[in-house]
Amino acid sequence: MNVVITNLSGNTGKTTLAVHMLAPLLQAKRLQVESQNTADGTPDLEVSAKLFASIADEINMAEDNIVIDIGSSDARLMLEKFSELSITRDLIDAWVLPVTPKLKEIADTVRTIQSLLAIGVPPEKVVVVFNEIEDPSLIASTFEAIFKLQKAVGFHVAPVGVRSADIYDRLKNTNKSVFAIADMPFDFKAQKAAALEAKKQGDMDTFREVAQMSVLHPQAQFAAQNLREVFRNTPIAAMCATA
Repeated sequence: MNVVITNLSGNTGKTTLAVHMLAPLLQAKRLQVESQNTADGTPDLEVSAKLFASIADEINMAEDNIVIDIGSSDARLMLEKFSELSITRDLIDAWVLPVTPKLKEIADTVRTIQSLLAIGVPPEKVVVVFNEIEDPSLIASTFEAIFKLQKAVGFHVAPVGVRSADIYDRLKNTNKSVFAIADMPFDFKAQKAAALEAKKQGDMDTFREVAQMSVLHPQAQFAAQNLREVFRNTPIAAMCATA
């Protein structure tokens, strides 16, 4: 399965969702297309949109799942290139567009959807994911422009949003997903006892590491549960089940 995550707008959480949701849940290789150095995780392969032929080769000949993470600085050029290479464009199973509650990013997401349709992407392959959600009850009113376009065009919208969480910033530049942390065995009582003993012996590094993990681990479990729910509410999950 080949999934593109992109948006003409910056700061919508493209790389965050690629690293923490799509790549781990699809068990996919992440290919990052970003001319500017704004990544919050280390990709398996990082290239510029100017090297589109190599990107197309990677997609066309892929045997495993790939997530193509296209930064906003390269999004417009990449869409132009996809319009030229219909074989590669048609091999993309889903185009994921994260969007946050900011007005500019909502407007840019509408433009991105329109741009995808203009290059021949079927609306059923477009998936909008609401990101950085503080109050889920405000999704309908906040993203009214998205829902209005969806009604007219027919793309997919994940009804469950990705909740705002500090853990994404805490894991920035660590190359670890929330699932990697959430799935780690962590016996708090045993770890605390060992950490307190280490503190007595002057090993403050071990003490601080356990103290940090006592917060990070439950945060990761909460975020992972949310991401699984969002993923289950996209057509990508159904495609995986029938693949």
